[in-house]
Amino acid sequence: MGCTISATVGNNGVKELPGYLSKREIEVVQMTWAIVSTDMMGTGLYMFQRLFEIQKDLQKLFKKLLLPSETASYFFDEVKLQSHAMIVMQGLGAAVESLDDSVYLTNILLTMGERHSRYNVQPEMIALLWPAIRDALKEKLKDDFTTEAELAWRHVFDYISSNMAEGIRNGQKTANGGKAITS
Repeated sequence: MGCTISATVGNNGVKELPGYLSKREIEVVQMTWAIVSTDMMGTGLYMFQRLFEIQKDLQKLFKKLLLPSETASYFFDEVKLQSHAMIVMQGLGAAVESLDDSVYLTNILLTMGERHSRYNVQPEMIALLWPAIRDALKEKLKDDFTTEAELAWRHVFDYISSNMAEGIRNGQKTANGGKAITS
């Protein structure tokens, strides 16, 4: 993915953080997060707006956020969507704050992935989030969203998505009696 560091693999087979980000990239992510965190609600809502524009099919995974509608289109409960956007942004903030502890962060991401498997999220769906996250970061950071910042955030996203996808696969195996699920 353009990172000059080779990925290290831990005892559980999961790629660890140093394989995704350099120390400089961690600094860039933390510096730009200081800006993003000033409006987590707005950034989170923008991210979901972009996600649902880009990946309309993913709306059906958010049934708990939907209200009944007389038309075939989905109608989001604004309060529930705001709450979910804040949860996601707080999780992203926790990830940024934990970039120096990849064991802790990896375990959190695996658990989040397992939880998402219960909502029928498939491992390959996680990668579909990047354009929406990138656009939200670009919208919030403006001129601070440099090529260096975009690449650093992409590496954070790759780390998060890799581990969440692994957690989803683990959750699917558990739900399927330990057998791998093939799509």
